[in-house]
Amino acid sequence: MQKKNFQRRDFLKLSAAGIASTAGIMMTKGLLANTNELMGETSTNNSTKMVYRTLGKTGLKVPIVSSGAIPVGNDNLARAIMKSGMVHIDTAHAYNEGKNEEALGKLLKEFKRENFIIATKVKGPFDWDKNEFTKEATTEFILDQFETSLKRLDLTYVDILYLHDISSKSSAMHEPTIKAFKQLKEKGKVRFVGLSTHKNQAEAIEAAIASNFYEVVLTGYNFKQDDALKIKAAIKKANDAGLGIVGMKVFAGHFWDKEKTKPIDRPAALKWAISDENLHTMLISFKSFDQIDEALAAAAKPKLTKKEKEKLEIPKNTTGLYCPGCTTCNGQCIHKLKVPEAMRAYMYAYGYSETRKARKLLDQIELSDASCKLCPVCNVNCPMGFDVREKIMDVARLRNVPIEFLS
Repeated sequence: MQKKNFQRRDFLKLSAAGIASTAGIMMTKGLLANTNELMGETSTNNSTKMVYRTLGKTGLKVPIVSSGAIPVGNDNLARAIMKSGMVHIDTAHAYNEGKNEEALGKLLKEFKRENFIIATKVKGPFDWDKNEFTKEATTEFILDQFETSLKRLDLTYVDILYLHDISSKSSAMHEPTIKAFKQLKEKGKVRFVGLSTHKNQAEAIEAAIASNFYEVVLTGYNFKQDDALKIKAAIKKANDAGLGIVGMKVFAGHFWDKEKTKPIDRPAALKWAISDENLHTMLISFKSFDQIDEALAAAAKPKLTKKEKEKLEIPKNTTGLYCPGCTTCNGQCIHKLKVPEAMRAYMYAYGYSETRKARKLLDQIELSDASCKLCPVCNVNCPMGFDVREKIMDVARLRNVPIEFLS
């Protein structure tokens, strides 16, 4: 079929009319795919040549920009992501109550499975007060959870399986989970294993290195981390040890303010992260076609300009929305509230507009604003400058809203 150039509005008209599938044309601005490509042969135009790095000793070749959770309910956007050259796609058992894995599994049938690197995550029941797994987090539980994920994805194996959301050495070395992961590798249902971390990230990365078991680490990494040098050093050490390093949270909350009047410069933030060659790829969850083009353009020319560096400087009197999970606040709250998790929920709600995801996290840590109301002055000293009491009382309101009303 001869390739034709369409404006995005024309593509949307075709999609709405149901013509795109029969014509075999799929388009985003700057990306074109024909019927053969839809079956798995990815391509981009010359102006957005994809750069690849090797994911540590796994040997997997990953693009420096990869896809986080694909959009659920927008198959055209999800297809565009999968057609863009971002062949590494991340999901998790918990995302969208399983709908994300199901959506990805459905779309993968339109492509060649072997052309993609699919990663998912599992985690057993966790005691947030003790910061450890409960006795219900058995090997059998992990195996059952993974089998459910595999069924949703409708795959016989995944390329990477992560232990989800780890922040301590003891959790990283949870024996029942490691036993389950070993069994899954032996059965050929998992190629490589890793852990993901949102807080206390340097310790989690160090634990992965010391384990001599994990092969990949997924960690938050952005220009706004107050402990960026510590995390950067841990990432280099992990890379030197042969671990694959996958980054996330590159846009540091997306906005400097909760009113969303001061957006963080996305291309500059992405370039900041991928300029570190110890990082092999950065996950992005795309919300629009333009964001795909933007990421590919930044990846093609990743060198930060002086002007872009200036755009990443923190505006005066602005703390932003991103909590790096440094855990400095641990033990400071007299009511023992889970402050890092509460701040992450705040970022999900106001930075990402993912109120449902924020609510799920708040439910996990059983956060209530009742304790904050008892304290006229908050004694938590946040190195990021967050007014912790104000933010907790703000985001805790989500627990009063029926979850089906949240997006």
